Amino acid sequence: MRDAENRKTAFDAFRIEFLDKLVQELKKRLVDTNPLYLKMRVFDNRHFPLAKRRPGAEGEAGEEERFVMDDDYGNDDVRDLVTHFSGLLIELELNGVTDAQSLDRLVLEDWRVFKRDILGGNIAIDKVRFDGFSDFWSFVTVHYKVRYPYLVSLVSIIRLIPMGSAECERMFSLMNRLKTDLRNRMKTGRLNQLMTVNRLAPSVEDVTEQQLDEWIDFWDSECSKGRYTSYFR
Repeated sequence: MRDAENRKTAFDAFRIEFLDKLVQELKKRLVDTNPLYLKMRVFDNRHFPLAKRRPGAEGEAGEEERFVMDDDYGNDDVRDLVTHFSGLLIELELNGVTDAQSLDRLVLEDWRVFKRDILGGNIAIDKVRFDGFSDFWSFVTVHYKVRYPYLVSLVSIIRLIPMGSAECERMFSLMNRLKTDLRNRMKTGRLNQLMTVNRLAPSVEDVTEQQLDEWIDFWDSECSKGRYTSYFR
């Protein structure tokens, strides 16, 4: 009985020590978050500081309800992001702009126009408030790239940065599904090609017959050996 009590006491002490160290490591990880990632939240449309201005709030008769936002919102964060990604933006040579100072001015100008368009109703307010980050900026890229070319280019670079490990986990799962025990002789190059096609290729429903014929012709011309050569003979 005494041995059991001693083991329980030792286990309780170990559990407390383990949990304390776990909490310390979690706090340390959260504190060490790169501030640059935090600045990227400025483009999260669902967190734009939109405030409703009710009709007649300042005595205006018949004024419709509309949204307002601080004119300075996000300016400093956008400027810091432009500074950090200026090298990539310069490589794009947008409209021939090749210096960081001009990029800073042009991106901020696009950002101010973008905010005015939201408040003016040029971009549907429901889309701003309820669309997910990716869907919203895909919409802006398609329909407003000409209006805010520098801002859209900056956001496009940011959208390429993974904000978590979920995509990595999905790719590991995909790799395990493709390289099974029955395909254990598959080399890295072939596995990379299969994963690329599986993850990035268009849906079969989106492929036209002309595209399919072109792919088959390419495969026929490049496939000189292997089990599939008989299909083209």
